[in-house]
Amino acid sequence: APRWDALHDGTKTSDGKLCFADAPEFTPSLTPAECIRKGIFGGCYFNPRGGKAGIFSRDIAIDHAEFPAEWFEADESLYLSRRYNVTTNAYRVKSGFGQREWESKGWIHAQDPRGWFQWYCRFFCGRRSADDARQIARWRACASSRGRWRNQLCGAVQRGSGRWDDVAVSP
Repeated sequence: APRWDALHDGTKTSDGKLCFADAPEFTPSLTPAECIRKGIFGGCYFNPRGGKAGIFSRDIAIDHAEFPAEWFEADESLYLSRRYNVTTNAYRVKSGFGQREWESKGWIHAQDPRGWFQWYCRFFCGRRSADDARQIARWRACASSRGRWRNQLCGAVQRGSGRWDDVAVSP
């Protein structure tokens, strides 16, 4: 059974990474609250039917009230919209797949029907489960120091201006 026992305090290292004593290889740079305030998933993630037009034939079991209220001390358009809103996203881009694609790729497990970010929110709040190793491995493959997304972005920066904060290279 999942364990929910200790809320993470959000402490970051000097290089801006979160540390989890029981998962030292998992070092994201944003807390769930920071992701939400940046308009992750175009602001529709916590709407049971939120997403890209026409992709849901059913509600997804998700409720933002399960998480700390302070995460949601922002405009509801940042997390409860019915449709993905590009202007809600901090980088003004449409990013990622929708629920249907996530399910078809086998990325969704029953305990977290909205996928990786739902898993991360629960992990951050202290839940530990049998799915942790798989989800952390997925994060590492994309965003860790050896992750493909991170390395693709670093390459784009090198080919561009060479400045990490140049949104003209990649938002």
